[in-house]
Amino acid sequence: MNISNPSALRSCTSCQVCAAVCPHNAITIKLNPDGYYRPLIDDSLCVNCGICMSICYKYDKDFLTSTAESLKDNKLFSAWARDEKVLMSTTSGGIADILAHHLLQKGYKVVGVLYNDKKKRAEHHVAEQPEQLIPFRGSKYIQSYTIDAFREVIKNCRYAKYAVFGTPCQIYALSRWADKRHLKENFFFVDIYCHGCPSSLVWNKYLDDIKKSSGYSTFDSLTFRSKKKGWGTYCIEAMVNGESVYLSKKNDKFFELFFSDYVLNDSCYNCNFRSSFEYSDIRLGDFWGSKYIGNRRGVSAVTISSPIGKTIFDEIDNSIEYRECKLIDFLPNQGWNKQYPIYKDGREVVFNALKNEGTTIDDVIEVLRSNQGVTKSIIRTIKLILSYLPSPLSDSIKRLVYKIR
Repeated sequence: MNISNPSALRSCTSCQVCAAVCPHNAITIKLNPDGYYRPLIDDSLCVNCGICMSICYKYDKDFLTSTAESLKDNKLFSAWARDEKVLMSTTSGGIADILAHHLLQKGYKVVGVLYNDKKKRAEHHVAEQPEQLIPFRGSKYIQSYTIDAFREVIKNCRYAKYAVFGTPCQIYALSRWADKRHLKENFFFVDIYCHGCPSSLVWNKYLDDIKKSSGYSTFDSLTFRSKKKGWGTYCIEAMVNGESVYLSKKNDKFFELFFSDYVLNDSCYNCNFRSSFEYSDIRLGDFWGSKYIGNRRGVSAVTISSPIGKTIFDEIDNSIEYRECKLIDFLPNQGWNKQYPIYKDGREVVFNALKNEGTTIDDVIEVLRSNQGVTKSIIRTIKLILSYLPSPLSDSIKRLVYKIR
């Protein structure tokens, strides 16, 4: 009656909530050889209470997928911050930052993700003061270490309210636990349109490369999607003493591996969360599609999934610009109902390269490309050419692609 039970229907998402809810601390979290967080059971402490299984995605036979009928209750808005500083220091339209500050003012403790360069990982933390929200800005494209923050939330949520920001699988597990404990009213849940989570091995190789090229062994901060080259460009920027010491070039190495889909967590390939709004109050993401192709500043997609979500969104009205849009037109651009192909043989070769301490990120990229085939090579070349074209021309081509789709 714990999460080592072999009757699992699905793969582990690495959410780590099982360890957070265990009343006997029988579950610890470690990175497995492939670079994903996995739970480990201490049989001497486990009493088979079944709490971890009861909130685990792997065993949920009644997982709720949004239907055409239920989607009618969801509202979609394109939105962006009026504050220029917020807009330019966040990944898309800055709505997550505005929501976080507003929820803090309403008495919620805010649980978000920051990057810890000393430990080379993203981590969930609990913020109780406005200045603690600043490191939460910007998306982190790696799995977050959640257990310390989530344990704090589980321990104190009977006496405090929490606004939790996370991936859909993280929010699902916390939401399910809160629902079973009749504590849902003490939470506000914000999840994201998620492509998937890559192996930490990819990030470690990449980090070694950028530290070597920049000449710095530590960074004060990292921006996974810098807007120095405009919104929609996947540029990673490293800062030291307030100055940019590294800004990745076109076709960034980390994002090439990430979007190849060769290095995602096992559960990401047939993830049900891509097709469900049932466990959060608001879902956020970039507003991809033809509507804002020419925008270089950032636009958020805000999907309202609950009455309290609508109430909170209405309350930040004075801080944002927004437009209501058709959800059904937007979802195809976010992989709705999409399953990724599993490149089993190529994936194994790529992971062998990642695990080899003697290889660099360039070596891994070379291995990836040699296993991708002609079609992927052509697509990569086209994207590279587009990145060098004048913006008006590349924007026109992108609009045509969206139209053909």
